[in-house]
Amino acid sequence: MLNDPARIEDLILYQRTHHDFCERLLAHYYTEVLQPGDTFIDVGARVGHHLFPMARRVGPSGRGIGIEASPGVAAALVERIEKDPAFRDTLKIVEGAAADREGHATFYVRENFSGWSSLYSDHVHPGEEGEEKPVDVAFVQLDQIARDEGLTSCAFIKLDIEHAEFPALRGGRQLLKDLRPVICFENTPRHAAQLNGYTMAEFSGFFEDLDYTLYDIFLNEVTRRRMAYDKFLPSYYLACPAERGELAPEFIAGAEAVAQEFMDKAEA
Repeated sequence: MLNDPARIEDLILYQRTHHDFCERLLAHYYTEVLQPGDTFIDVGARVGHHLFPMARRVGPSGRGIGIEASPGVAAALVERIEKDPAFRDTLKIVEGAAADREGHATFYVRENFSGWSSLYSDHVHPGEEGEEKPVDVAFVQLDQIARDEGLTSCAFIKLDIEHAEFPALRGGRQLLKDLRPVICFENTPRHAAQLNGYTMAEFSGFFEDLDYTLYDIFLNEVTRRRMAYDKFLPSYYLACPAERGELAPEFIAGAEAVAQEFMDKAEA
């Protein structure tokens, strides 16, 4: 099912009607990669749907940094962490919008659909009712956060910031070069490129220059040709340092089992 180019279009269509499918695969990937004592970064921590499971995975000897642009959501995360001894010494929240530059921007908080809050005024959930709440937010860069926090390792980075993932990664180029984390991120490549003013060649070249192998969430390698010519592109990706080698058969088999279990439950 996974790691099968012939199934890509079917899986993309399935993902569009089963929105938690790729989220479940994402959770499986960080569970496989992270080990007790590891460090991770969650860019777009939101309400902590992945932040807290990752923190449990790395345990009290590990470390996690959550980046969240929405001031109210960031404050709620800080409050929860301070009240919970299981996370107090493990997690830190950085408030700001991850980017590749300094400065400030307007961030549009969607009160009824917080997962759609973003830097883009026209990024609105089809079923949204109610007004947006524009707030001023500061840009933050992954490289600067890594320096400020004195990071000497980082095993995994997850990004989901509504089309702004690639600028955030460009702001972490040195981190990726030095610490070599596995990266899993949501992204609609062509639309995001239009919004942020970069080309698909620049997107592909970024990973090539850093010696990362890019896969779609279904574990098929993503080449420049696929990015340029495929009619359908997935909206989730996995990037692995090339020195990790090819995806292990056990890794693929584990993801297959998770995908099949999800589908079985969805059909029940």
